[in-house]
Amino acid sequence: MNFTDNSNLTMIRTIVVDDEKPSREVISNYLRDYCENIQVITTASSVKSAFIAIKKHNPDLVFLDIELGDGKGFDLLTMFEKINFKIIFVTAYSEYAIRAFRVSAIDYLLKPVKIDELKEAVEKAKTFRNDNADTERIASLIKNLSGSPTIQPTLTIPHLKGFEVLKVNEIIMCKADGYCTEFYLTGKRKVISSKNLKNY
Repeated sequence: MNFTDNSNLTMIRTIVVDDEKPSREVISNYLRDYCENIQVITTASSVKSAFIAIKKHNPDLVFLDIELGDGKGFDLLTMFEKINFKIIFVTAYSEYAIRAFRVSAIDYLLKPVKIDELKEAVEKAKTFRNDNADTERIASLIKNLSGSPTIQPTLTIPHLKGFEVLKVNEIIMCKADGYCTEFYLTGKRKVISSKNLKNY
C-alpha cells in the first residue's frame, strides 16, 4: 500500500504488538491522539497471537516489540513467506543494537516511546511502498544483531510514571514490596516497578 497521498484520507490499518499491556495502551493512545489517518484495528501480546491477528486483519503497519513472552519479534517475521506490511520496531536494546537498526534501514522506536519520535516514524512509514527490500532489510538486521556478543541485555520496568529501561548489569538487588518490586541499582538509585517480584 502506498501512503504518500494523504488527500484521500485512507486510514492506515495498524496492529500494536507488545507483551506489556501498559505499553500497548500507551502506543495505541498516542497513535489515536497524535497521528493522522492511523486506525489501530487490534493489539497482540505474543508471537502466536500476533501471527493470528496479522493473518486475519492484513494490516498496513505493525508496531512490533522485540521481546515477547513466547519469543522475539524476529520469530514472528520468519513465519511469513512475504512481509507485505510496514514494520516499526519498538525496542529497549542497547546502543550497539540501535546502530544495527540504522545500518539495516529499519525504523524503530526506543522505549519509553516519545510522542515526537512516534509521529516521525509514522510519517516515514507513510512515504514508503512495500517491496522485497523489506524482507532483505529485516534479514540484514537479524544478522547484524546476532553477530555481536556485545549487546547489553536490558530490562524494561513499568512504573507509575511510565517505563524505564535498565541495563541488567546495573541491577544490584530486587526486593518484593507487596504487589511491587524494588530495584536497587548502581549509583545508589532505586526504581519501583508496578509488577511483583514473581514476574521477574
